Amino acid sequence: MTKLINILIIYRMGKIKRFIITTILFIFGALLILGSIFYKSGDEEGLNGFDLTDNMIGKTVTMAGTISGFDSPNKDHAYIVYHDEDTGDYSLIRCDLPVDIQDSFYDEILDGRTYVAVVHKADSGVQEDVYDVTLDYYDWIEETTDIEISEEEREETWNHISPYYLEVIEMTNESDIPRVALCITGAVFVLFSIVVLIALLMKKSPLRAILITTVVLVIVVGVAVVITFNKLRSFLSIENEGDGLYSMTYYGDLKTDELLEANITSTDELVEFIRSEEFFNAPVEVDESNFGCAAFASATEDGDQLFGRNMDYPDTDTLVIYTDPSDGYASYACADLAVLGVSGDYGLDSDSTVGRLLMLAAPYVCCDGINETGLGIALLELDIPETHQDTDNPDVIFYSMIRVILDSCASVDEAIDLLGQYDMNSALGVTYHLFICDSSGRSVVVEWIENEMYVNEADTCTNSVLTPGEWFDIGADERLGILDDTLEDNNNILTPAQGRDLLEAVSQGDFTEWSCVYNLTDFEFDIYVDGDYENGYSFGR
Repeated sequence: MTKLINILIIYRMGKIKRFIITTILFIFGALLILGSIFYKSGDEEGLNGFDLTDNMIGKTVTMAGTISGFDSPNKDHAYIVYHDEDTGDYSLIRCDLPVDIQDSFYDEILDGRTYVAVVHKADSGVQEDVYDVTLDYYDWIEETTDIEISEEEREETWNHISPYYLEVIEMTNESDIPRVALCITGAVFVLFSIVVLIALLMKKSPLRAILITTVVLVIVVGVAVVITFNKLRSFLSIENEGDGLYSMTYYGDLKTDELLEANITSTDELVEFIRSEEFFNAPVEVDESNFGCAAFASATEDGDQLFGRNMDYPDTDTLVIYTDPSDGYASYACADLAVLGVSGDYGLDSDSTVGRLLMLAAPYVCCDGINETGLGIALLELDIPETHQDTDNPDVIFYSMIRVILDSCASVDEAIDLLGQYDMNSALGVTYHLFICDSSGRSVVVEWIENEMYVNEADTCTNSVLTPGEWFDIGADERLGILDDTLEDNNNILTPAQGRDLLEAVSQGDFTEWSCVYNLTDFEFDIYVDGDYENGYSFGR
């Protein structure tokens, strides 16, 4: 082997030349590895629907994937929605599809795939088609859920129809081969350079240099394992429980203190925080899509306190996360994996290696949970303008507070006090309120209206504003009535089975992703996924 290496061209050069060239090869290899980490394939780039202009008519462009849209009985067309996170605006665009991608187009753009299309001017016929299909979609929502879409909202839809439509030519290549090829090539250059440099600097034979290099690499790998030990344990703890439900024990401490100090006001800033603090700046995406929900708090005949919660969202995968920080309270929490771009039709396969690695970010995007002190919390959407509280307090977003409260608060009062120390922020044109309860039996709904925080004593909650005010048209909310009436009829005392049945009664059919009946007293809960209330999954210590 020594003779084989010695015949390489680099060994026929003078020592200084060998050193310089080997150093260059090492740097080149390192740059290739870095390039593989930050490589952006075609599915991560492309134009947003708001980027289209008259100058592009007749031209071929690459369009970005999107997070929402809807199918049509006419497979020749797809209707997709582009969002402007800065303004909360949206644009409806019709895509005319070739036969070979009609069955897969919608799923692939939701998966983040970009596509190549020719831009055309939309005449009145095209725009009326988009409008009619959108109204049909609204009718379907009203038929399958209790969500009501007003005539004003329907008419306003016309103002969001794009003046363009797209003739789709093909999907772009989403292969990871370029990333892998860069990494492997870079690694080969780096390893070869290390061997040669050790041989030159230590005046050892190439064979001995290889042995020394192996020892060094073993040490480096060992250090890397020590540094990432808790992440590896967390990754290996992920279990597929069945029916799109996963569980994970997150080992080690989350960066909650740093999270509060980061002054995060948007999902983009949260993504940057997660990338830098947890993923060494590797690509991570957060999709803070809209969702509806319902929640209640009650007691049992034995004096235990229950907390029930529905998460209403199109069928995606769910992750139950257990954390036990050294400086905080142990907790269970639920996260929607589609938020992280993981979940079959909505992103990466949840059983894939990359999909499971992204699950390590899930503790930062939880929607509800309980901790060992008996405190419970849930995030529920409100259809009112975004919250961007502006006082002298540091900034946080709603997702951040779910994690921080679970880690650090033992009562409703403590949670309210903590919330009052920060300015809350939301995105995508909507806001949220928080349902918070504890094992003492107290429950509140906290809302942010016109720069003020309001605390409403309540033991039920849906997607309606509870803070009194003439400017709010809450409208009909059948679910809230069912919750209130059921608790009143039972003197606010329910068995866990009755709690489950109540959640089923106010569920949204296929739009209910999970339902949890938490026992705040015993620190345990049952979760029912995808509307299957006959078969639940139990968690607890």
